[in-house]
Amino acid sequence: TIETVKGNAQDSKDKNANISEEVQNALEAMNAKVETQSYNIFEKFDYTSEGAKSVGFSTMHTMTATSKDIESAGRIIDTAIDSGATSLNYIQFIVSKEKEDMLRTSALEDASKDARTKAESIAKGLNAEIQGVKSVSEVSYNYRPYMVAAEAVKADTPIAPQQLEVTAQVNVEFYIK
Repeated sequence: TIETVKGNAQDSKDKNANISEEVQNALEAMNAKVETQSYNIFEKFDYTSEGAKSVGFSTMHTMTATSKDIESAGRIIDTAIDSGATSLNYIQFIVSKEKEDMLRTSALEDASKDARTKAESIAKGLNAEIQGVKSVSEVSYNYRPYMVAAEAVKADTPIAPQQLEVTAQVNVEFYIK
């Protein structure tokens, strides 16, 4: 977020536009995709026992920077702050749609193999054999992007993303003999 406070809305907006352009250009130079998330201009007040006193007009421009290079997260933070951003709200790690589809397929395959292995063990205990599959359904698939709160920002900000866990459950009914 880039926040500027000036005596009037025009000056606040103009100052914010200049800083926002610097931040956006610096992030795009790092191959980050930059998009506006929100933009607000409002009069800011100091509140005391004597009442409210205007301290000027605040312009807040919140941007989202997206990069496919997970290793650049710390440098992106540093670049944004060094270029004039005044705060950082959070970092969110997600996988691409293609990667999510691949992970989902793999998790479902693993869950299906696990179901068959368990069914074979049960059938063996019953002195029976699996003859085929009666039905299969996906019970659940779970992939959650996760956010990291942005704490104090310093040079060369170290960012250590967590391991992402993808899970799937299937319900399989087998014919046994």
